Amino acid sequence: MATVISDPSATANSYASLAFIKSQWDLNPNIEYSALTDEQIGNLGIFSTMSIDNEYSNDYLGALYDIDYSLFWPRTGAVDRRGVAITDYTIFPLDLQKAVAAQAWYLNSVDFVATENASGQISGVQSKSMDGLGSKSYFGTSEQKKALYKSKICSDARKYLDSLVSGSSSPYISIMQRG
Repeated sequence: MATVISDPSATANSYASLAFIKSQWDLNPNIEYSALTDEQIGNLGIFSTMSIDNEYSNDYLGALYDIDYSLFWPRTGAVDRRGVAITDYTIFPLDLQKAVAAQAWYLNSVDFVATENASGQISGVQSKSMDGLGSKSYFGTSEQKKALYKSKICSDARKYLDSLVSGSSSPYISIMQRG
């Protein structure tokens, strides 16, 4: 069983604890997660953290707090939406935790490559007979292309991360600037 380590330390593997992810999901009446085990939710939190770091690690505000830490937060020289320095190194920024919870639900509810239809068949999979050697299953070209263009980070997580990433700005600010 994967243990979620969500305190800013050298061994952290998630920006949000299992309890925090569940508390965020509980706020949304459209999220039903009773069929998921704590281990599954924990794994979603860990994988969400990895996904977010893979996408944004080069763009996070500030600098690494400690080069020996396993994640890219905590950081020094970063400020929140109000311009207040994020200097509490005992917890991760709230927006970062919320982004992980949003991304975890997204990863749970979206299948990037194939989906199972009502008959139990996986859509997009094609088979080819190999002259007595059996058959080979593969995804059709259109399904592969769709998977490549799907966003890896959901829009809700992106909104939360907006204040923690350099060069990003709210769409409302962009509208005002074009004015």
